[in-house]
Amino acid sequence: MYFDCASTTPIDDDIIPIISTALKNNNYNPSSIYYDGRKNFELISNVKENIKSCINAENKNQIFFTSGGTEGNNWIIRGYIDYLYKTKECYKIHKDYKPHIITDTIEHHSVLNTCKFLEELDLIEVTYLKPNIQTGTILPEEVYAHIRYNTELVSIMFANNVLGTYNNIKSIGRICKEKNIKFHTDAVQAIGKKEIDIKYLNVDFLTCSGHKIHTPKGIGFVYIKEPKKICPLLHGGLQEFGLRAGTENIPYIQALDYCIKKYTNEEYLLNKNLAINEIQRYLIKQLGRGFTNKLIFEGNNGTINIAFKDINSDTLVWELGLKNVFVSVGSACDNGSLEDNYVLKEMYYPPEFIKGNIRITFDENNSLEECEKMIDVLQEVVKKQRGYL
Repeated sequence: MYFDCASTTPIDDDIIPIISTALKNNNYNPSSIYYDGRKNFELISNVKENIKSCINAENKNQIFFTSGGTEGNNWIIRGYIDYLYKTKECYKIHKDYKPHIITDTIEHHSVLNTCKFLEELDLIEVTYLKPNIQTGTILPEEVYAHIRYNTELVSIMFANNVLGTYNNIKSIGRICKEKNIKFHTDAVQAIGKKEIDIKYLNVDFLTCSGHKIHTPKGIGFVYIKEPKKICPLLHGGLQEFGLRAGTENIPYIQALDYCIKKYTNEEYLLNKNLAINEIQRYLIKQLGRGFTNKLIFEGNNGTINIAFKDINSDTLVWELGLKNVFVSVGSACDNGSLEDNYVLKEMYYPPEFIKGNIRITFDENNSLEECEKMIDVLQEVVKKQRGYL
């Protein structure tokens, strides 16, 4: 019983023959000048056109393929800061001018650690905003209040990967547009759950990952409004107009194309969210009355955190897995860390609850029958850990 959809989603069965056929019959390099190579170059162009339409971008040449969200977030933040220094935009104001970034303390580590890396190199200044502890979101007015004369970039995620909360991206984007500040949002947890309209949201940079919408791991894309105003993260060949070196992964690009069309259209999103809301209401009701000494945080679109007092979450997740119930401690990228969940710390969870937190995430493919079985197993394992069995 799989309740870890925020970590990764099962591969769509329909894309397996697509990938298999491409691997067997299409090994042509898109950069080659012969006919079959040019066909692959055209294929890439067509997929970008489809993604452009999906997110309402202006031009397909604003879409660039990546290996996923981590690469995308690193590229946007480091690439834009590199651009400011390379073009000497920084020094037009003052010779000691240092770009300022606004982000928050509950971003994905690919954003937080990139910012910290650039801070350590003394290349940027960073303001880390705290979340509102009632809503688990970053308030637009907090972004506005921390803008400085040297603020060049704001990076606030669309949907939080641990809490499942949605930030008010449109309002933050409007503030950034009015102040002439570039705005980046990590939409890895939003794609396939919320409609993404670049123009409506006032976004300059956007990051997405395919394996959250049923592709294999290792494929994603970024949207860059002004490609001339970013430097490459990877240096090498001239693929992706010289901005992302490396031979393109045709089989996975085709898989991404299929899943983008299937999992982001309006009808699918409506039906998915109706199904998820029904499951979420059921789980919240059962979790609320079936356990003692717990804290529950209900996110959006299939994310629930439940923290048990004086229980070890790693042991809990391990024992649930032995009984074929799969959940996570928090962000899957942080599993195995000896540190407590940093997001819950920022939400001021008591330490005795943080150590016992699990994240339950689901989608429209989960059934109420599965939910009932999962609750029964969770009750059994929690009772065992508390010494009741």
